[in-house]
Amino acid sequence: MKKKKYILWAVIFLAAAILIARAGVRHWRASAVTVEEEAEIYVETERAKIVALPEKLEAIGNIEPFKTVIIYPEATGILERLSVKEGDFVKKGQVIANIEGEQRRLAAEQVENEIKSQQYQLENIRRDYDRYKRLYDEGVVAAKRFEDIETLYNSTAYRIKALEAQLDTAKRRLQDTSVAAPITGIVAERFIDEGELVTESTMTKTSPLVSIVDIGRVKVTVPVGGIDISKIKEGQASVIETDVYPGRSFPGRVNKIMPVTDFTTRTTTVEVLADNPDYMLRPGVFARVSIDTGARSVLAVSMDALMRMPGSGSYYCFRLSDGLTVEKVYIDTGVIRDGVVEITGGLKEGDIIVVTSQGVLETGKKVVPASSPPLSGAPGGGD
Repeated sequence: MKKKKYILWAVIFLAAAILIARAGVRHWRASAVTVEEEAEIYVETERAKIVALPEKLEAIGNIEPFKTVIIYPEATGILERLSVKEGDFVKKGQVIANIEGEQRRLAAEQVENEIKSQQYQLENIRRDYDRYKRLYDEGVVAAKRFEDIETLYNSTAYRIKALEAQLDTAKRRLQDTSVAAPITGIVAERFIDEGELVTESTMTKTSPLVSIVDIGRVKVTVPVGGIDISKIKEGQASVIETDVYPGRSFPGRVNKIMPVTDFTTRTTTVEVLADNPDYMLRPGVFARVSIDTGARSVLAVSMDALMRMPGSGSYYCFRLSDGLTVEKVYIDTGVIRDGVVEITGGLKEGDIIVVTSQGVLETGKKVVPASSPPLSGAPGGGD
C-alpha cells in the first residue's frame, strides 16, 4: 500500500516538473520575441549641425497713411459746394469745394476797370508828353511845364503797375474760393456741410473742410528697444502681418529711424514703409512687423527632433549613444524659426538625433536607424 502511494506522489511530482519546464520554455520564447521586437524599432535620424539662422526683430505697431492732409480754406463766406464725402477718391488738383466769391469777383473786376481807365489816361498823357518834349527841346515852353507833364506821365505809369499788382492779389483771392485737393488720396473725414458760413473764427484746426489720406503706401511705426536698435538699418527688408488677413503677409522696408529715443519707454521709433495698391492695409489697424536683421551661425536641429515635457516649457530629444541605443537628453533652446531650433545647451555638433517614433522610446532602447541625412528644413549652413 505504501509502495503505491510513493508511486502516486512520484507521478504527481514528475507531471508538475514537466508543466514547470514547459512554462519556462514559453516564457523564454516570449522574452526572446520581446527583445527581438524591441530591436526592430526603425527610426529616422539627423545630425545636429551649424547653420546660418536668419535673425528677425519682431514688434507691434500702428498702420498710418503715408500722407495726411487736413484742408483749411483761405477764403471766407458761404460754402456753396462740397462735392466729396468720406471714402471718395480724389486726384491732386481736383476742385472739391467752392465758397461764395461774388464780392471777390466784383473787387477783381473793379481793379481791372481801373487799370483800363488809367491806361487810357496814360495814352493821352503820353501824347501830351511827346508834344511838350518836342516844344521844350525847341525852347518854346518853359521847363516847369514840361516837368509837370513828365511827372504826371510817370505817376500814371506807376499807378498802373500798382493796380496790376492789386489785380493779381484780387485774382488769387478769387481763386481761393475754389478749394482743390493738394494730394491724390482718399477723403478720410468731412468736417463741414454745404451752406455753412466759413468765417475767420471757424478757420481754425477745430473746423477744417475735409481730411485726405494717401494710402497707396502706408507706414508702420514700431518701437524698438535700445539693445536692438543697433541692428536696424534703413532699407532692411521687413514683413507686415495683420489679424484682418490671417496667413497673409505684405512686404516692406525700413524707411526711417527716428533720431531721438523716448525718455519714458527707452525705445526708438522705426518707420517701415509698404506699398498698398489694393488698400488692404488700413490705417489705424495694429500690425506685426518682422524686420530681417541678417543671420548668425548657430547649432541647430529640426523641430521634429524635439519633444516637450508636459506642463512645462522644457524640451528633450533622443540621441544615439552607440549607434543602436538611444538616450534621453534634455536641451536648452534659443530661437525657433521656420521649423529649425537653435540649440544653446545639451547637444554638440555632429550628434545623431532621432526625429521619428520618439513616443515609444526611452533611454536604453535599441533602434534600427536609417541613414543620417542633413538637417532638414535648415536655412543654410556648413558641414
